[in-house]
Amino acid sequence: MEFLNATRLGAIGKVMSTAAMADGHLDGLTPEDLLPLAQEEGTVIVYSFTSRIGRVEAAFEEAYPGIDLQGFDISSTEQIARLTAEAQAGVTNADVIYISDVPVVLLALPESGIIANYMPPRIADRVPAQFQSPLLAQRLSTKVLMYNEEANPDGSPITNLWQLTTDDSRGRVVMVDPLQRGDYLDMMTEIVLRSDEMAAA
Repeated sequence: MEFLNATRLGAIGKVMSTAAMADGHLDGLTPEDLLPLAQEEGTVIVYSFTSRIGRVEAAFEEAYPGIDLQGFDISSTEQIARLTAEAQAGVTNADVIYISDVPVVLLALPESGIIANYMPPRIADRVPAQFQSPLLAQRLSTKVLMYNEEANPDGSPITNLWQLTTDDSRGRVVMVDPLQRGDYLDMMTEIVLRSDEMAAA
C-alpha cells in the first residue's frame, strides 16, 4: 500500500508548483509533507483509457480527503486527439494521463512537448529501469486470440494470423474496432506491413 500511496502523491505533487518542480523541491518532500500542499491545490484531473478510473477516484478521495480527483474515461485515440487540440489552443487541462497506443504515445506526444515523463524519485528504486522511460509504464499487456472450442473440437481452426484475412474467415472473426483502440490499429498495421511474410508462413 505504501507503493500506491507514494505513487499517487508523486503524481499530485507533479502539478502543484512549476517552480518547485524546477528546483526539485517537491521531490524531496515526504508523502505526509505533500498532502497539505495537494489539499491546498484541491483538484487533480486524470484522463484514463479504462473505466476503472471511477474506482480509483473513489479510493483516492477516501485516502486523501480534501482532494477532488476528476477522472475522465476517454479512449486512447480520443485522448490523443483531445491532448493535441488542447495543446494547439494553449490549454493545459489534464494533470495525469493513463493511456496506451505505444507508437503515438512514446514518440509523437513527448517529442511535440504535449506530454512529459515524470518518475517520482521516491519510488524509482522499485520500478525497473526499462519501465521508467521514455514514459513511466504502469503495466504491460498482451493480445491473445481465442476460438470457439465447441465449434472447433479438434483444436485451433488456424495455424497463422494470415488465415484470418482469407474468405474462409469472413464473418467469423470478432474484434475491437481498430479506429477506437490504437493498440488494435497498431496490430492491423503490422499485419498489412508484413502481409507478404505472413502469407508465405
